[in-house]
Amino acid sequence: MEYLLSLNIIFPPHLAPSLHATARSLDFQRRLHSISQKFHLRPSQSSLLSNHILLHSPDSAISPRLHAAHRTLEFSHLREELSHRLENRPEVGLLADLNILPSALQKNHGLACGLLPTMQVLTFKISKCQMEAKLGHQQRTTFYSF
Repeated sequence: MEYLLSLNIIFPPHLAPSLHATARSLDFQRRLHSISQKFHLRPSQSSLLSNHILLHSPDSAISPRLHAAHRTLEFSHLREELSHRLENRPEVGLLADLNILPSALQKNHGLACGLLPTMQVLTFKISKCQMEAKLGHQQRTTFYSF
């Protein structure tokens, strides 16, 4: 905009108010023409009903055909995302070097060396929570048995 002002192709509003008013009027007419074309070119309601795009009953908000198209689109996006993830996944050798996957020489219960301590801690915490839950249940049942 500033470039066009510097070349005197368009003028600032205070220098040429009638020019800017004419430009705004033309822009408004262009938008009005575009909207009226879209309104006249849209299909009739009867054709939308016959093609199952609009429903006969006002109870449901989405047509079955639109719903199926939406599901198909979501499925294609999911497929593209999964194929992208598959192409960009790291190599197995790199994961073994980082101790994320077990290598052929360092197998320990099917887990990598880096994951084994974490697995043991989680197993211990789960068993501890289960024991506390059993003790709490036993205390509640003995309290109510009186």
